[in-house]
Amino acid sequence: MDFDSQIGGVEPGGISDIYEAKILICFVLDSLGGKTEHKVLDQIMFADSFINYFTYSDALRNLVSTGHVYDKDDTFELGELGKETSHRLSFSLPKSLREKVVRASVSVISKIKRANEITALCKENEHGYQVKCALHDAFGDILDVNLFAPNSLQAGFLCDNFKENPELIYKGIIALFLKDEKALCEIVKELEDE
Repeated sequence: MDFDSQIGGVEPGGISDIYEAKILICFVLDSLGGKTEHKVLDQIMFADSFINYFTYSDALRNLVSTGHVYDKDDTFELGELGKETSHRLSFSLPKSLREKVVRASVSVISKIKRANEITALCKENEHGYQVKCALHDAFGDILDVNLFAPNSLQAGFLCDNFKENPELIYKGIIALFLKDEKALCEIVKELEDE
């Protein structure tokens, strides 16, 4: 691998060789338990410019055609050949690249998980907009609030702010219900520090 050249959006230390790209894809899938959605793998592979689109597409298509990876229902699953490739050849990739890819995997999965925990929807009605904001976890809804907004600008503002700070809004609502002045002051300070 030539670390001194930069090819089509690939950062130095990234992958430009299709053989190495196939190993990297198998390594990423293996580190994710052997299976992940298409969009998750795509986001990980492009997170820190590890690889360019064309090299990635060619390598993935080749892995699917050879049975290293199976493409089922918007999910990539590592086959036995892919697992063997990961276990035997991933050491040939630079350690720094493997570590970056694992960090990118954790980051991407955390963002997706967080996005799935937050709902912020705006729906127009005859009087303005109904804004639904909810915060979910594994046990159900932590917060579920419906608000009225007179126009799309305000509705969008409410949705965006909720997506940005759902935990802070939740803490604020709880503090108001409990009449906890200290917690409210801490929330105001936190907002001022942003």
